[in-house]
Amino acid sequence: MENTYIPSSPKLPFQGENLVMDDKVRRDTWHPDEWSEFVRGVRGWLRTQENQSPSDYWDAWISYQVLFFVANCGIRPGAELWKLKRKDIRFYEHTLMRNGKEEKTVGAIVQVHKSNKTGARTVLAMGGVFAKRVYEKSQHQRKEDFLFCHLDGTPFTNKTFRKYFNSMIAFTGEKEKTGKHLVPYSLRHFYATMRKLHGTKNSALSLNMGTGDTYLERHYSHLNPLLAADDLTRMDTSIGLSGVPIQKGDDFVLMDTID
Repeated sequence: MENTYIPSSPKLPFQGENLVMDDKVRRDTWHPDEWSEFVRGVRGWLRTQENQSPSDYWDAWISYQVLFFVANCGIRPGAELWKLKRKDIRFYEHTLMRNGKEEKTVGAIVQVHKSNKTGARTVLAMGGVFAKRVYEKSQHQRKEDFLFCHLDGTPFTNKTFRKYFNSMIAFTGEKEKTGKHLVPYSLRHFYATMRKLHGTKNSALSLNMGTGDTYLERHYSHLNPLLAADDLTRMDTSIGLSGVPIQKGDDFVLMDTID
């Protein structure tokens, strides 16, 4: 500074950024309609990576699988994920309803290591198919090998995944289309949002995500009116607003004027 080689008040590359990978802030995430459009775009992104070097394309392909895996299980996209070894995951087949039809899919039971933020826990992952693709295609097949790893077997890192995640976001134009600042942790928040909207109880969700009920209430209380939509709009068809029968075809909605 004395010799003016660096400014007296240097701006650090991470200045103004939240570097704590935890649940202390509610980050932007996708609306279900936004996610559907993003999925269509990100498939095209993966095709653009095919002309990269084998190692770079492998990292891009892994990042694509991780994107959907985290969105389907809510595991923290950090040490919790990168520490997973092949011995820590088991796959199973289950049936779900899609468009009114039964469909077979792959789930996963994941054992999170005890050294992580909230200690050891078992995670039930709906998107097991994405982890299974990596499990079967990886060249590193020993039980002690990392599940999400580079071609040389070294584990993935936040830096690597963030690089490809940001590339996906830029390719699909998410910031321009949604006006949101989406980060890897947005996938965990998207998982929680979708589970809440589909009726998963806080007690089950908090166990799966390794967080508390208080956190879920604080960060997702804005969803409560949607979850209670049936109760909030239910009307007894046998009575009117004044407790007397109303005529068939009369409107049950409370209007801003009263006749």
